[in-house]
Amino acid sequence: MRESTDRIESALQSENAEEQWVATRVLENPTAWQQWETEHSSLMRLVAVGGFPRTQIAILKKAALRLVERKALFEYLRSREIRGQTRRQIFSYFHPTRSYTQAVVGEHGAYLRKACSFLCTSHLGIEVARDVGFLDPMQRYESLYRNIFSCSAIRTSPINPPCNRPCCRT
Repeated sequence: MRESTDRIESALQSENAEEQWVATRVLENPTAWQQWETEHSSLMRLVAVGGFPRTQIAILKKAALRLVERKALFEYLRSREIRGQTRRQIFSYFHPTRSYTQAVVGEHGAYLRKACSFLCTSHLGIEVARDVGFLDPMQRYESLYRNIFSCSAIRTSPINPPCNRPCCRT
C-alpha cells in the first residue's frame, strides 16, 4: 500500500496533466481519499495473498484490466465531450435507478478512484515487479476496450446517429 500512496503523491508533480488532475482531486477530498484507500487496499490484499510472484503479477494484471473497464464510461463522456440530453440519456441507460445528479457525481467519484488505482497498479507492475509484459498489453487492452465501449454506447443510445464503424454494423 505504501508504494501506491507514494505513487499518488508523486503524480502531483507528474508531467502528465491527467495524472496530476486525478491525484489532486482525490487527495484534496478526505472522503474521496478514504474511499480510495479502502477500495485500493482491498485490491492490493488480493495481490498480496497471491503467494508466488507470477501469481501476484497475474492478479495485478487482472485488477488493472477491471480498472480499465470501470473508468471507461467517464473517459468516453470526456473524450467525446458529450453534453446535454445525450449525456442524460447515457447516464439513464447505465444508472437507471439513480437521478441524473446522483449518477454523475457517483460516476465521477468512481472514475477518480479507479484512475488512481490504475496509476498504482501500472506502477507496481512496471516499476516494482519489473514485469516487461505489463505495459504493452495494458495499453492495447485499454485502447481496444475504449473502442468497444464507444461502439456499445453508440449502439445503445437512442439519439445517436447511425455509426458506420465495423464494430457497429450488425
